Amino acid sequence: MPDDLLALQDEYISVDAEITRLEERKKQLQDRMLELMQTHDLKKAENERIRISYIAPSKRKNFDKTRFQEEHKDMYAQYLVDVETKASIRVSIKTQE
Repeated sequence: MPDDLLALQDEYISVDAEITRLEERKKQLQDRMLELMQTHDLKKAENERIRISYIAPSKRKNFDKTRFQEEHKDMYAQYLVDVETKASIRVSIKTQE
């Protein structure tokens, strides 16, 4: 691995761990806010710093792409289109035990 990439690895791993920790805390806060919105029967809570809107559970329709593809392979193929993507990287952090 080139030295300039190697120099970034420790900081990247540290930032990734911090993001994970913060995302987990954010989820905990959102769960507690949801619970309080339901307890107080609020649809919206707002002040100068934040707006929280309660979205009630509902049902929606989803398209079953896998089933359609299995049952209508020829038709499915007719609707596939090529899409350009930009360059990117995928980083996998290996856990050290």
